Amino acid sequence: MSFAMANESLELPQTLTRLEQLEKFLLVDPTNLKLRRDTFDAALQMRNWERAAHHLGVAQDQVRTSEQAHARLEWALKEGDFWLAQREWLQAKAVLHALSEQPGAPQSFNDAVLHNLAYIELSQNDATACVNRLAPRLEASVQPQPIELPPAGGKLQQLWLRALHSSGQTARALQWAQAAQQVQRLDVLAAAVASTVALDEEALDLALQWSGAALRHWEETSSTQVRQQGGAHPPLEALVTQAWLALTQRDGARASDLAQRALQVQPNEARAWSAWGYAGLLLGQPPAQVESHFQQAVVLQPDVLDHWSGLAWAQLAQQHTAVAIESLRKALALDAEFAETHGTLALAHAVQGERELATQYLASAKQLDPQCQSAQHAQYLLDHPDAALSLQKTLSEIHKFSHGSSTRH
Repeated sequence: MSFAMANESLELPQTLTRLEQLEKFLLVDPTNLKLRRDTFDAALQMRNWERAAHHLGVAQDQVRTSEQAHARLEWALKEGDFWLAQREWLQAKAVLHALSEQPGAPQSFNDAVLHNLAYIELSQNDATACVNRLAPRLEASVQPQPIELPPAGGKLQQLWLRALHSSGQTARALQWAQAAQQVQRLDVLAAAVASTVALDEEALDLALQWSGAALRHWEETSSTQVRQQGGAHPPLEALVTQAWLALTQRDGARASDLAQRALQVQPNEARAWSAWGYAGLLLGQPPAQVESHFQQAVVLQPDVLDHWSGLAWAQLAQQHTAVAIESLRKALALDAEFAETHGTLALAHAVQGERELATQYLASAKQLDPQCQSAQHAQYLLDHPDAALSLQKTLSEIHKFSHGSSTRH
């Protein structure tokens, strides 16, 4: 009996979970491997490991004597999924390494095994190992005439770009994405990831192009009903990129909207918290509220200069100058060559009336960048000690963000 027929023959209470519904259908059609797969996946989503193990075992028994080699491979891969879902990396690796040696397996299967092994490495914070594992497949896939090699799938491309980004190889990632685009093999959702790379490399036209393409694709392919039910969400990286692009245009309202949409997708996205914070500063929102956004960002991603700089601005807005200076020193420790940090330190010390320290930081800021905006404001305060600091005006002129990027996220 087909799944559709089973669905028609059973009237199920609305209170049943999807897993319970599917298991009811399996009572009618126990040999339906597609239905068994959906049930297994539902059990994984519910983190019901006992039921997932049961369905995995039944399916593997069913395909053990089957002549369908594809079905055996699929359920062997599902065993890896079982351990991956539980973050049991050693067990998952054991299964996947055995599968990587399957003779005659289709390329799609080999790619799935490759992806999962590389995903484990990235999940264990070994981005370099992830890059090295993926490099032969991904770099060959964008050659003008790859030797009998189909394009790498979207998930592989996304993982590859994220691993390059996380390992700090943004120039290499940008070059690869451009090559993939040139041979018309850049997956549209991988373009969303590539947009953050382009942003960090200050290729703003590409960042805008790729993030925009990813969001348009989502709008076109995700039905209104699915979006309303929360069954799909826009690509996170594209939203974050667009938020930071809006900040470079000093469009606080748009940046705020995009950052909040990104946080609906992933509440732990530090770059979105930071972008929301900068948007709030531009819009003149209550600085204590804005500070809370930056506090979230530095907790989630403490190794990013922009988060600490934004936190300092929010603290300056509350006249918490001493703690702002501490935040700026943390920013300086992350990148001693960013002129705006030196300039903002000069500004903060000028506010404190500490002219000697302010003058020292002012000099270093101008040496790094003669056009440093925060240094110009610091100079004005030093020349006019009784002048009031206009935070919103100052920030609106300082837009050399490093885009909330990180080599370790």
